[in-house]
Amino acid sequence: MNTTARLESLCKTLNKTVLISTELAQRIKLPKTIAIEDLGTHAVKGRGQTLGVMALKQQEKVEITPAFDLRVPAE
Repeated sequence: MNTTARLESLCKTLNKTVLISTELAQRIKLPKTIAIEDLGTHAVKGRGQTLGVMALKQQEKVEITPAFDLRVPAE
């Protein structure tokens, strides 16, 4: 069994949609639209050591509003 299959099985246990290893998360650059949550290390079947696990999810759209009005007042 490979790491991908282990993570797929862990998705059900942790009630998460997408999981990646901590090692992979450190190697790739994710788009700003993807949030990452560190779930710590987990023991997985068929592996002698624990696996660092991160959950990925789509970030909700956040509307950015200016802190002050930049318009020039009409005279």
